[in-house]
This record gives sequence, structure tokens and C-alpha cells, in this order.
Amino acid sequence: MNRLKSIFSTFVFMSIMLLAQAQDWEQLGNNTPFYKDHTNGFGYDNKAYVLEGDSKRFWEYSADTDTWTQLDDFPGMSRRVAIGDEWDGKYYYGFGFNSGAGYLTDLWVFDPADMSFTELPSCPCIGRTHPAFIAYNDKIFMGTGTTSNGDIDDWWEYDMITQEWEQKPSMPGGPRHHPFFFESGDYVYAGGGHVNNWLQYDPVTEEWTAIDNDPAGRVAGTQLSYQGLGLLVGGDDTNHNHVPDEETFMMYDPSVEEWAYLPPLPNGSRWAPSSFIIDHTLYFFGGRSFVIEEDVTVWKFDLSSLGCLAPSDLEALNITDNSAWLFWASSAQADLDTLKWREVGSADWNIIPDADVVYTLEDLEACQDYEFQVISECSSENANSEIYTFTTDGCCFNPPLIASSIDTNSIQLEWDNLLGAQNFDIRWRQVGDANWTTVNTLDANFELTDLAYCTEYECQIKSVCAIEDIDFGESFFFLTKGCGACTDIDFCPVYEDLSGNSIYIEKVEIDGYVNESGSDQGYGNFAIPDPETFNLGETFTISIETPSSASWAKLIVWIDFNANGIFEESEKVVAEQFISQVTTRDVTIPATAETGMTRLRIVCAEMTGPVNPCQIPNASIVDGEAEDYCINIANPTSVADPLEEIDYNITVYPNPSRDAVQLKSDLPKDKRYKAQVINVMGETIKQLDNFDLDDEIDLSSISSGLYFLILKNDTYQASVKVIKQ
Repeated sequence: MNRLKSIFSTFVFMSIMLLAQAQDWEQLGNNTPFYKDHTNGFGYDNKAYVLEGDSKRFWEYSADTDTWTQLDDFPGMSRRVAIGDEWDGKYYYGFGFNSGAGYLTDLWVFDPADMSFTELPSCPCIGRTHPAFIAYNDKIFMGTGTTSNGDIDDWWEYDMITQEWEQKPSMPGGPRHHPFFFESGDYVYAGGGHVNNWLQYDPVTEEWTAIDNDPAGRVAGTQLSYQGLGLLVGGDDTNHNHVPDEETFMMYDPSVEEWAYLPPLPNGSRWAPSSFIIDHTLYFFGGRSFVIEEDVTVWKFDLSSLGCLAPSDLEALNITDNSAWLFWASSAQADLDTLKWREVGSADWNIIPDADVVYTLEDLEACQDYEFQVISECSSENANSEIYTFTTDGCCFNPPLIASSIDTNSIQLEWDNLLGAQNFDIRWRQVGDANWTTVNTLDANFELTDLAYCTEYECQIKSVCAIEDIDFGESFFFLTKGCGACTDIDFCPVYEDLSGNSIYIEKVEIDGYVNESGSDQGYGNFAIPDPETFNLGETFTISIETPSSASWAKLIVWIDFNANGIFEESEKVVAEQFISQVTTRDVTIPATAETGMTRLRIVCAEMTGPVNPCQIPNASIVDGEAEDYCINIANPTSVADPLEEIDYNITVYPNPSRDAVQLKSDLPKDKRYKAQVINVMGETIKQLDNFDLDDEIDLSSISSGLYFLILKNDTYQASVKVIKQ
């Protein structure tokens, strides 16, 4: 997609989205006296009545005094993941799961006028948890949810006047649980619940109609109906990851058939929170957050502000040194938008009345900070957007380096060209070397050649500009190929939906190697070219530690024994479910494995279906993490691994080498030694019997590869790796 097409697509997307003004949520002075998820309640006469989740406890909240008072217990059975909704000043409540009775079908109504609970006829349907449940027009519409046989997609109507239940056409889209729902006008609405559709239901015609699916498969939040609008608060996405902050508070306006993003929830989204409305104020609390453990704070939001929504999602695109395109999403309630813009630091604004939502600024200064703001003018009031700041092109800075290709002795580097740069200096060196090699180039790409294979390098870039002189940027590190399959092959990517929030890999031990990684937010790459070495047929121990929150997860380990870049079913060496905090297993290297360095992959995840080592589209993942490691596989030999017998420090230089190497060592220089060059098969390739530490070792006749250099006599022994180019 070219840049102009991308900009246009972004504009179209923003233009159809209705976004609310930035308004702060206000925290109340008192917290909830309990911490639960799946709590239910409603507002009535400046108070709220709340049924505590997984409990029979019943509470009254006073908005006048900001206090909570415990009332008499709910007379029905204690239950988890129940559901309720308000109609005509009464609260209807039921279903859920009781540890003794199982999945429930009962229905209750609470009347705050006399503080009474009355049991109504139970649903003749199968018992369930967290269904859709919408009280509307003297009826209750209920369906979907989780039963003893899994999720379902049925739909029922309860008539409050006749007190009768009747089954209706099932909700399209398939089985689901914990969907969102609300009512507006002549219709009820439901959607999400791990299913990617949103629907309008007509109680008269009993027909379902698809609507805007912007929240997609969202699950496990709370919802409210307010003056014909549907409000979504909190919840997770279809894979049970918390939704992004900007999606935590949303509104559906049936009059324009569009969703709006409202001011984000404080402290991010959360799973199974609770809410109610008193007068025109939304109260929000409870649920489970990844940000604050056992968050008992209570927040409120003034819903009267929805009468005139400010423009939002401000953006500046197609920025050059003297122009920029300004975008924003205009409110449907606004009669017109007024644009204000200026240089940052200027006292005066430039005012553009009745501005189009795509506006081009011209005749700007290069490398200058600008800001703009948009004001929606509604019939009754105005609403200001946040101020958006951008910088015109023409500044001098160092662009990030990107490796488009890497080989055994070269790398192709690329970077974004800069309007303010006349040319670029590139410098590189082996990691650990003191001296740099530097070149200058006019192009926004450069190939480094004559590099050593299986060697780590660092590279830096400096933009050469007329307006200012800057220093080289941060180092870009890369490893040339030639180490082996583990780092040379592009292995398949892991699940992009893994987040590592509560299920992750805490520590890995591979024989003598220990890596305490903690959460890597879904993926950790620890594939380094100096791994543990195991012989064909040898058994080693792998130990994987996970947090207690991962007890329901599956733990799978693969090793690419045939070094073909594919993790095959036959290469699965650990497969566990319902894991303990430390999983320890012995792994035997098959005699048929390929020698050399290969990759080991660990996936720890809670998900439906089998765990695959690679990304699977639309996989239903709750949470998890993957990590990659290298191991080296060698042929068995009677010669002990030289690296296991180092008694004295020894280094060779240059390393890698094409011709000859010299030594530095703590060994006594007045002694003579036997010098042996041994390959990874344990075979002696070269031997010098009366070797002086000041002598060179000629490698010119040896093939390229990895070798061990061993120095020993009757008293001393030392060894070191040598790479021959």
C-alpha cells in the first residue's frame, strides 16, 4: 500500500468513528467494602443496590454520603457469574452457578420501594452462567451463556405481566458466553462473548440484524443503557487479553449506527467489573485488573457530557518540511468544527471557522513544533478537543537501522532517508574491538562486507546535516550467519496474542545453563551462539519454573533435532497440562539428530485446543508466553569436552582467523606444551609437540569451521574455541 492510499484509508476510518472528548474520571473518597468480580446492581433514587459477586451479601450505596451499608442477605442461593438488569425501577436477577446446585435457572426481582425480593418462575431452559440478559418493555430477553455442556446460542423471552417464558429464534453467530447487551428504542442489542458479531433483535418480528462490529468478540465487561445509547465498560478481547486503554469505554448510538470511543477507564481495562447509573452519573468498580492487585476504588463519570462530544483522534499526516494534513473525528452532534493552530510557544492562535475534517496547513517552517485543537460547536454548548502537537520535517537525527538481509560475511543495512541529511556516516566493528571501520554514503542503505561468520558486530549511523552536527547514534547489534541452524534459520513466529501477563516462564535451566527471565510480555528470544553442548544419545535435564497463576496452562517443549527449521510433532520432548510451579524432565538426544547448533522452543499457554509451536490465526488464547533457546549437538567422543577442563585463562587472536593465530595465556612461558587442534567430532586435525607460547599456529591448511585448541603438558592444561574462516 502506498503512503497516499494508507493516509486516505486512515482518514476514512477516523471519519466514521465518533469519539468523545477527553474528560477525567473522578475517584470517589470511599472504596467498596468488598473485592469481587461479576457483581451486579442498579441505581435508584440517588442510591444503588448491589448484589456482591459469589456471595449472598447485599449492599446499598448512597451517592449523597458516598457510603456503603450492608443490608439483609439475598434470600436465594449464593451464586457465581450471575446476571441482572433494571426495568421500571426494579431489578431482575438470576442464573449463575452454585457449588452445590450447579447451573441455575431461577429468576428474582428486587423492589427498592419496599426493599423486597420476590422469586419469579424459573426459566424452563438449561441452567447457565453469564448469559445475555436484557430487561425491556415489561419483558426480559435472555440467552446464550455457559452450561454444563459448554456454551450455547439459544434465546428466550420472559413476560413480566404473564410471568411466562417462551423460546425464540437463536442468536446468530454460534455459542457464546458473557456477551454484552443493552436496549434502545424498539430494539435490544447483544454481541461479543468470544464471537465476532454484534446484532440487533426486533422483539416484534423476532428477527436478528447485524450492526457495526467494532467491539468484535469482546467479552466479560459490564454494560448499561442510557438515554437510547448503549455503553460498554471494560472487558477483555476475544482472546481474554485486556482491551487497549482507548477501547475501555465505548458507546453505541443507534441513531447513527456507529460506535464511539469515550474517555478511557482509570487504571486500564479489567475483567468482569461492575457499574450502575445514578441520575446522570456512571459509577464503576470491581473486576480484575492487571495494573492494581485487588483494586477496590470507585470511580464516576458525568454522562451529561455526552450531549456535545468533542472531536478526538486528532492526527497530523503527510508531514513535510513546510506542510501537513490535519485530521480529526467530528462529533455527530456538532453543527460545525472550529480549527485552531499555531507554532508551539506562540501566544496567538490561527483560527479556521467551520473547518473540514481534512485540512492542509501550508507555508510552515522546517523542523518546527506546531500544535492544533478543534472545537465542536453544538446547538447548546461547545466542546474542546485535546491539543495535538507535531513537528515538521527537516530535523537532523539518526534514523534507526534495519537489517534487510544477513549472510555469513555480509549484511544489508537500510534506514529512512532524512530531508535534513546531506549524507550518512556508517561505522562498525566486532563486539569487543576498540577500533571502528567508517564509511560515508549518500544512499539510505549500505552493505557491509568481508565480515567474519558467526560473529557479533555492532554498527552505528550518523546523519551529516547542514543545520547541526550530531554524534553517532545508539549501537545496532547483529550476528552473522554460520553458527548453525538455531540462529541461521528463520523459525516460525510464535502466537502474537501471547501477553505473558499472568502466565509466563519464570526461569529455565538447561543442564548447567540458568536463565531467570520473568515475564517477557509474550515472547523471549534467548537463542545465543554459545549454548550448552550435548552428544548424540546423551540425556540432559531441563527445568522450567512458572508462577502459580499458570497452573491451568499447558507446557510444551520442542527441539528441532533434524535442524530443518520446523518443530515437528516427533520433536516434542515435553508435553504437560495442569502444571506445577517447577516442571523438570530428562531429555535424550536421538542418535539420528543432526549435529550442530539447533533451536529449542518452550510454549506455556492457557488456550483451547492443542498448543502449536507457531502462530495459529484466531487461536483462542487466554494468556501465555514462549521462549527460544539454542543447544549444540555433537558426536560422542572419548575426548572430554575441552571447555570443561579449563584451568588457566587462554585467548587466541585474531579469532576468527584465516591464516594463523597467536596466544595469550596465564600458563607459565618457560614451559613447553603439546598444542592440539581438535574438531567438533573429537578428531585431532593438527598437533605441535614442542610448542612455545610465543609461537604462531598456522591454520591455513585447515578447512573453515569451529575447532578447539588444547594446550597441555604433565602439569598444566587449558583450552579455547577457535573459528577458522
